[in-house]
Amino acid sequence: MNHFEDSNTIIAACLEPDEDARSAGIRKFVEGYSDELGREMTGHLRTSDKAIRGYAMQALAAAAPASLPVLTPLMEDGDWVVRYRAAEALGLAGEGSAVGVLQAHLTDSKDHVRYMAVKSLGLLHAEIAAEEIAERLCEDENPYVRRMAVRTLVLMDAADCSDLFRRVRMDETDETVRAAIYEALGEAGYDEA
Repeated sequence: MNHFEDSNTIIAACLEPDEDARSAGIRKFVEGYSDELGREMTGHLRTSDKAIRGYAMQALAAAAPASLPVLTPLMEDGDWVVRYRAAEALGLAGEGSAVGVLQAHLTDSKDHVRYMAVKSLGLLHAEIAAEEIAERLCEDENPYVRRMAVRTLVLMDAADCSDLFRRVRMDETDETVRAAIYEALGEAGYDEA
């Protein structure tokens, strides 16, 4: 009997601090993926150990698209940490079918979740969400979310983002967001005058 055949052993291997052991565990997790195994892994998104939450998220993302039926409902979880990690996994999974659920969380009550929804939509090159991401740049109270909105719009090469950036930079109060805007305008080759 292979030591990876037991679901507890597979999950434990996915959560190993050693990168090689964790990679082997994730390969076995993907090969043997079932919704039951995925639901077992989601329990580790609730641990107080940030590293373990990250490893569990990586395994679930690697198992996509099969893991999407387990990941997607987590976006409605009452625990913002679970929503954050689910949003991260959906972005890393690279599945366009996750765009709608991520868009719905651009206005999540928790800023960390809004940040990760913006970032994940950028990873998915979800240009359909560009207007809503631009709204986060203009309206979100959290500078981390606004800064990620700048980076995401640049990554998406969103149409007319240079005009938006020029308008927003005048009223932006956070220096780090203004710096991201100036950097974005410079990288895009736009005249800053």
